[in-house]
Formats: sequence, C-alpha cells, structure tokens
Amino acid sequence: MNSLEILNISSNHFNGNIPFELSYLKNIKTLVFDHNNFTGNVPDWLGSLSSLTVLSFKNNSFDGILPFSLSRLVSVRVLDLSGNRLSGDVPVDFKNLTNLQVLNLENNQFGPSFPVLHHRLLVLSLRMNRFTNGIQGYDLHSFSQLQKLDLSSNEFNGPFPDYLFSLPSLS
Repeated sequence: MNSLEILNISSNHFNGNIPFELSYLKNIKTLVFDHNNFTGNVPDWLGSLSSLTVLSFKNNSFDGILPFSLSRLVSVRVLDLSGNRLSGDVPVDFKNLTNLQVLNLENNQFGPSFPVLHHRLLVLSLRMNRFTNGIQGYDLHSFSQLQKLDLSSNEFNGPFPDYLFSLPSLS
C-alpha cells in the first residue's frame, strides 16, 4: 500500500482514532475522512505525510488543539477540518503553508486570536468559531487572490475593517 495516493472513506460510520498505520503511506496525496465519527485529537504524525495536497476531516468529532506538526505539510493545498470540536489558536506556523489555497476551519471552537496565514489563500472560512481579536490589526491587504472570506458567527468587535472592500478578487 506504499503506492496509495488517494484514500477517501467519507460518509461511513467509522469511529475512534485515526489508525497510526496510515502514517506509513508516504506517497499519499489525498486523505478524505469526512462525515464519520472519528474522535480524539488530530494525530501529530499527520505532519510527516509530506506528499499530502488534500487533507479533509470535516464533520467528525475531533477535539483539542491542532498539532504544530500540521505546519510541516508544505505541499497541502486544501485543508478542511470544519465541523469538529477543535479549539485554541491556529498554530502560528500555518503561515509557512505557502501552497495552501483553501482553508476551512468553520464550525469549531478556535480562538481567540485571528490566525496568521500565508497570503496566497483563495478561500478562507472561519465562521462559527470563537475569534474575538486580531482582524482589525491583521493585514489582509496582501491577500490579493482571496475569492471567498467567511468570518460570520464569531465574536469580533470594534470597527469594521473597511480595507476588506479593497481586496480585488473577493466575491
């Protein structure tokens, strides 16, 4: 199974932890485990899967904080961890994910600080979390390719960052 590149087990009733044996899939490019009942922390060993371009664990029951090791997934283009119970701040080294185009962390418990991210994102969805601060001082001006931004249902306060209207690709 070392040559396996895509593993999609979405929409089943799998539960428990993600098996450690998956860490041996060094050529895996796509892992999609959406709509299952996986629990526990997002495994730290995922950061060793350096060929991953798509990682999607949406709508499971993961909890805890994101492991720092995910910031080593330098090839990842799509990261979707929405619909879990993940909390705390997004690791600051996510800014090193320079190939990341789609980041969906909606419907979790992330916060309070707005994440530091690389400016090449096309889609950023952080809705339904607990972000309270950071967007006013955060420089989204350089996100010139950003097409979709969803920050709804958080706890932001203060003046609206009107520079969002100047992002050329935002729809």
